[in-house]
Amino acid sequence: MAETGRGGILGIRGRVEKTLERIPGGAIVRDRFNDVEDQVMRNLKERLERVEMPALPGPPRRLRGDGKSHLAWLLKQALNQSVNEAREALYESLLDQLVPDEARIIGALSDGSHHALIHVGVGPPVGPVVRVMISNVSNLPKAADVTLLEHSRYYISHLRDLEILETGPEDPSLAVKYQVLQGDSDVRRRMKEVEKETKMPVRYLHRVVRLSPLGMDLWKCYAPH
Repeated sequence: MAETGRGGILGIRGRVEKTLERIPGGAIVRDRFNDVEDQVMRNLKERLERVEMPALPGPPRRLRGDGKSHLAWLLKQALNQSVNEAREALYESLLDQLVPDEARIIGALSDGSHHALIHVGVGPPVGPVVRVMISNVSNLPKAADVTLLEHSRYYISHLRDLEILETGPEDPSLAVKYQVLQGDSDVRRRMKEVEKETKMPVRYLHRVVRLSPLGMDLWKCYAPH
């Protein structure tokens, strides 16, 4: 079994040094290597000391005391919590994880509409897609007038992870929308990279994206009037 970790590296280094000691001129090579290593470490230390390290994030806003006391507080709250109070706590937790652009996306779907969405994958000409390479490409963020369009796929992915958005099967009436998404310059550039990387044909998965029941309830509960 190959040696791993710091212990394995030190063991290898020790054997190399012993080997150098047995060959003519090996001691000179070893000493020179050690000098270079010491200089590199000194330079690295100086560079790290000049770097302004970012501040560590503080505790979540809703955290009461340390983790143990916060969990105790949550359990105490749960003892006499009504259904409405439990729902409100869940919804507030979800809202606390959103950014304004994501709120715009939720608002754009609040009328019950859905938008075209595609995933780009690779696979044989006949048969299932074996690997999805680009996911959650949609015209929804543009329709929602989000500010950071370059992060559209992240927004949709995050909202899906929170189960505020959900996807459904292809809508044939959105055929033109799917073609537009496939013709997007960034998608086509990435598609060429995928083909070159995988040596497999690119395949498109057509879907729709919409608010989930949870997302719709969240909007109805807190939507501005």
